Amino acid sequence: MLKKIIHSTIIAYVWLAFLPLALAQTRPPIIPTQETIEQLMIPRSPVGAAEETYFGGTFLPTLTRTIIAMAGVTAVLFIIIGGVQILTAYGNDEKIGKAKKTITFAIIGLLIAILSYAIVSIISAINLTPTQ
Repeated sequence: MLKKIIHSTIIAYVWLAFLPLALAQTRPPIIPTQETIEQLMIPRSPVGAAEETYFGGTFLPTLTRTIIAMAGVTAVLFIIIGGVQILTAYGNDEKIGKAKKTITFAIIGLLIAILSYAIVSIISAINLTPTQ
């Protein structure tokens, strides 16, 4: 029971440590200048092309990359926990088997996180403007 509490506390601290880094963004000045007004304006897309919005063009890819990064950090943390479990098993086959399962599932989770990051990067890099 105590191990589960310690594990969940460590995971919560890791998530809370990386959350401000993921959500940190630069803010425009309070009194805008002509340059900042031009930066804040949404560029007009060609006729017939879908306009890029803040939600679909900036917020959603940032959010998905942040969640994927946190999943990767959690997977690496569980690989470390599995290694510690193997080191402290002292030859107990049941504990070694449990630690191997932890490491196996953590590696699978890490591979899924890496592949999903690649998929999100490829999809967000595709230019969706129609060709004529």
